[in-house]
Amino acid sequence: MTDTLIERTPLSLLLTAADSPFGLLLTQRLVAAGHQVAGLTATTDGAAHVRAQGGLPVYADAIRQGELKSLIAMRKVEVVINLSAQAHNHIPLRNAAWDTDALEDTASALIAAASESGAKFYLHTSFAFVYGDHHGAWVDETTRPTPGDQPLLRAALRAEMQARAASIPSCILRLGFLYGTQSPELHALYDALRLNRPMLAGAGIANWVQMEDAAEAIRRAAEARIADGIYNIVDSAPASSAAFLTTFAAGLGLRPPMSIPAFAGRAVLSQHQLDLMKQSVKVRNARAIEELGWTPRFASHVAGLEDTFLSWRAMTVPMIS
Repeated sequence: MTDTLIERTPLSLLLTAADSPFGLLLTQRLVAAGHQVAGLTATTDGAAHVRAQGGLPVYADAIRQGELKSLIAMRKVEVVINLSAQAHNHIPLRNAAWDTDALEDTASALIAAASESGAKFYLHTSFAFVYGDHHGAWVDETTRPTPGDQPLLRAALRAEMQARAASIPSCILRLGFLYGTQSPELHALYDALRLNRPMLAGAGIANWVQMEDAAEAIRRAAEARIADGIYNIVDSAPASSAAFLTTFAAGLGLRPPMSIPAFAGRAVLSQHQLDLMKQSVKVRNARAIEELGWTPRFASHVAGLEDTFLSWRAMTVPMIS
């Protein structure tokens, strides 16, 4: 699908978690493409950040259907984008405050509100890790997920099922682990490396996507509005979290940290993060490339991290020397 087919038809969009680092980047991308973005925020500081990216900050609880319904109707929203859980979909080397109930509750409230207030499309962002452990084998959108007994994967898949059962057209994007210049978790990882803190890194193959590439995929999906589509939004070079950490440390001129024994992992990471690092699966992105016309600018975490380092060095107050 070419840009000329899907771009530049102005849309009215509602974006949850718009004041998160990834949400702010996506807001900027959508506004730059000519769209009107109403961004959910919970604080005055968050509202200021959304406004600085060209969005309209709005206050509503993402799990309160009535508030969302009124907002969608008032703004004449055409496309609702659920970004709520992506703030936790970062590098698994850092802890994440996953809320499995919120995954389902947010999807339920947004879908019901969108369906009852005139929205035309619901875009649900999910996670590439929902496929579960496939022992390093390649999978694609036709592969049946195997969540096992992991509560996080089961909740994420139930949220996807709600999107697929929506009474309005919808699609699902399964994003790899997010990282990039704006990532607070990368900043925290840098600080931990400088302090030579030991870390736990998994050998299982994981799937990654640089934030800018993920934002571009969401923009294209919102514009294309392909009903019932499921798309893997990942780069083309799956790699373990241990490999990611090694690349990150080397690019900063730092030594890889000492490893934490696996039995001590619970002292620094939640069970959800530990489970994610045990998985090993290679996720294909061919369908998104073919049907959305999307190609990751950063084909691997190596290329994505190189760009991150360049951006950090170019900051007014450089992150790194």
